[in-house]
Amino acid sequence: TKVKDINLQEFDMIVSGSPCQSFTNEGNMEGGDKNSGTRSSLLWEQIKIAKKNKPKYIVWENVRGLGFSKNKHILPQYTQELDEIGYNTYFKLLNSYNYNSVQKRERYFTISIRKDIDDGSFEFPTPIENTVKLSDILEPYDDKYVIPQKILDEMVLEKLNKNTYKIKNGTKQGWLIAEEGDGIDFSFPTSKTRRGREQKQAIQTLKTQVAIGTIQDDKFRYLTPLEYWRGQGFSDEEYYKAKESGCTESQLYSLAGNSINRNVLKDLFKNLIKIK
Repeated sequence: TKVKDINLQEFDMIVSGSPCQSFTNEGNMEGGDKNSGTRSSLLWEQIKIAKKNKPKYIVWENVRGLGFSKNKHILPQYTQELDEIGYNTYFKLLNSYNYNSVQKRERYFTISIRKDIDDGSFEFPTPIENTVKLSDILEPYDDKYVIPQKILDEMVLEKLNKNTYKIKNGTKQGWLIAEEGDGIDFSFPTSKTRRGREQKQAIQTLKTQVAIGTIQDDKFRYLTPLEYWRGQGFSDEEYYKAKESGCTESQLYSLAGNSINRNVLKDLFKNLIKIK
């Protein structure tokens, strides 16, 4: 917002996932209206850049909350402004789990293509059968990441047998069965509605901090920063480059949680480059 001169070097694409907090309950649903000053309103800045520089493509990603009733007007307004400056826009809610990611992460993707090169052939990538499990990306058990006992006291109802537990959950039933290699959300251990969300052999949307865990070797533990990166589709080499650059562990969690899922983005790019 503070950049005055946007005569940038020539480029083909803008890719962004502008801050999502104001589209969510965590951000008090402040919204992302133009000139509102909320964090989520940053999306309008890329239209300024596009108007001046006219790249071929604009890719924007954001949370499912963009479709909530309070926010539903944002996307039509955004696409209308892009239409006025020469872009056709396509959008769809995609789940990274449908693109062979271990993470069930639903996000809206908008693809804007400059009208003079848009031949109408763009299609969102076709979902594929998932073949990866959470256990495939786990490191060996490490006591450093054990879930604190006070959290387990709030969430674990009963041990049924080895690697199988009954955990409290916000469903009508009040509990779910969690087994070895299941993903468990430990973010809200005392919440009546949000605690104990669990995925079979998968993980929920990754947070920007330590929150998602699993059962391994009959113990509850948090996922490691490396596992967060793997869950977003990054290689171990890329993770260690970031770590060796001086990032703290909390920063590594945050970078992963804030990232666009690589599996989805890669397939989107493959379809985009087919357009001449």
